[in-house]
Amino acid sequence: MCGIAGILSFETDTATDASVRSVRNMVELMKHRGPDDEGFYQDDRMVLGHCRLSIIDLSSAGRQPMCNENRSLWLTYNGEIYNHRELRNELEREGHSFKSHTDSEVILHAYEQWGESCLSRFNGMWAFGLWDSVNRRLFCSRDRFGIKPFYYVLEKQRFIFASEIKAILSAVDRKPDLNDSTCYRFLSRGRTELGSGTFYRGIERLMPAHWMRLGVPGPCDQQSGSYWDVQCRAGYASKPEKEESANRTEAFYSLFEDSVNLRLQSDVPVGSCLSGGLDSSSIVCAVSRILGRMPSDYRSIGDRLKTFSACFSYPWCDERAFSVPVAEYCQAESHQIFPSGDRILESLSTMLRFHDEPFPSTNVFSQWNVMQLASSRGIKVLLDGQGGDELLGGYLPYVSHFLLDLLRNKRYARCLGELFSLFPSGLSLLFGSVFHAVRQGFASDRTAASSFLSFDPQPWRDIPARRKFRSVREMLKEHLTESSVPDLLRYEDRNAMAHSIESRLPFLDYRLVEQVFSLPVDDLYRFGWTKRILRQAMKGKMPDRVRQRRSKLGFATPESIWLNENRNAVKKLFVRSENELGDRFLNRKHILKHLNSLLGIRQSPSISPLTRWIIFDLWLLKQAGNKPSIATRRNQAITVETPEGEKVFE
Repeated sequence: MCGIAGILSFETDTATDASVRSVRNMVELMKHRGPDDEGFYQDDRMVLGHCRLSIIDLSSAGRQPMCNENRSLWLTYNGEIYNHRELRNELEREGHSFKSHTDSEVILHAYEQWGESCLSRFNGMWAFGLWDSVNRRLFCSRDRFGIKPFYYVLEKQRFIFASEIKAILSAVDRKPDLNDSTCYRFLSRGRTELGSGTFYRGIERLMPAHWMRLGVPGPCDQQSGSYWDVQCRAGYASKPEKEESANRTEAFYSLFEDSVNLRLQSDVPVGSCLSGGLDSSSIVCAVSRILGRMPSDYRSIGDRLKTFSACFSYPWCDERAFSVPVAEYCQAESHQIFPSGDRILESLSTMLRFHDEPFPSTNVFSQWNVMQLASSRGIKVLLDGQGGDELLGGYLPYVSHFLLDLLRNKRYARCLGELFSLFPSGLSLLFGSVFHAVRQGFASDRTAASSFLSFDPQPWRDIPARRKFRSVREMLKEHLTESSVPDLLRYEDRNAMAHSIESRLPFLDYRLVEQVFSLPVDDLYRFGWTKRILRQAMKGKMPDRVRQRRSKLGFATPESIWLNENRNAVKKLFVRSENELGDRFLNRKHILKHLNSLLGIRQSPSISPLTRWIIFDLWLLKQAGNKPSIATRRNQAITVETPEGEKVFE
């Protein structure tokens, strides 16, 4: 995993030493993404920068920006192409020769061989900028689900891109205004990723499964498009037969295990998150089975897989009752961390330095602690279960939509049967979750119209209404590709990269996603069970206590308790008045007046939306006039690649 940066100048001979200094600044701000190496490239139009977290081929042959044989193509790339070995073999048969064992070089040769259509051949996660110095054209791309970030600013004279917003901010000539619509959507609903916009006006994100092409003439020559989409199958099995269902389950597990296996490729230590939920437990158990067959092939894992879990002393947000049995079942080396709420505001402020944008709850802090623990144990690659719930319909509110789907399709007997199957425990959990979601939605809307926010209501009218889905499949697709998962992926990337860890997500293998969306809905929901095909696939491969659990916590934290214990710090945060930006969004006086009621009961698991207001206000403090910059290494010489070779830049 790495950090990428670049500046394309549209005017003649404007890629000057100033651009090199800007790109060097950008790379230095992202060194946590790639502390192992760095590199730079410059010609009369383009400056590229890169900082490397060495994962595959640790030698200097993997340094970027990387070029092809005749130095006409230059690549700065962040990610992993998991099928790079298969593509390399195919390219060698076509006459290509390689000087390294990296997947980065595979991208260069794949582009040479297949052009922009090479994207459809990649299985992995990526964000890259590829400069064609002969045709003066920059080709950029982002993976199918947007696992790896790509931010950019398109100006009249230049195009600036990077892995993180802080790098963009250090390079722009002006301080960007905040995006009122995004801020308001976050404060009222907790939404962050929606469309290409960010919290900064003028800074955009390249959308998942999209490419962008820019030529030297300038912004008028910009083109972009999508290269992939998942197709929904909304139907049900007419007469589910045991044999056909068993075949689908076997095919699902085979592909799932292959996805996990591909993500074990590494020349550095590999571990796995383990929450105790079905998704992360399935990954750990699949790794255990793979190791049992081929232990010598995975020296990066060691004798035993290392797992990492966040634990709490409060039973209602602690999952040790499930994570410990899985670790014991797989004979994994279990590592646990107990996140502390001491000085929670300072901890959240530290996180914001790496996230660049606000996040909605302390759940993200729990994951931060897991990444911190893994890093302290020398782990550089970590498997995680993000995307499993949205792919397989794991959240209980999805079940209510499934039941409505049955009614819309006039499957009344099936709907009644599912309701009886949910009784009693599953049904109570279902309606409890639906009630909580509805209550949170109403509370969010009431809050948006209340005096807690001091905001122009116009942006609220510009926010699209909640989508009405025709089927549960459409709902899952939207959450997987547009709303829920993109949010989670941003938090995952920032938390992992802050600790120089590459996070890999087996449930977001595009082959697995396409397979699941081709299955009948019955394979997801039947007899009162969610994620039915995964539960069936893991039968005999994990403890039944975990495989058959109905409860779901995610990265739950004792949020209310933490904030109540830091009540004075919360009060001081809203008392301050020197930040004019804060008054633009939040009515601090009213928040302070009702702070006690907003903090709620100490035993309450969550007290949103107050938490996101706190995090937003902490983020606003960082916007008060300080443009990110690097003062160090100003007088240190660096080596910059050029079409003619290396040169030393002071």
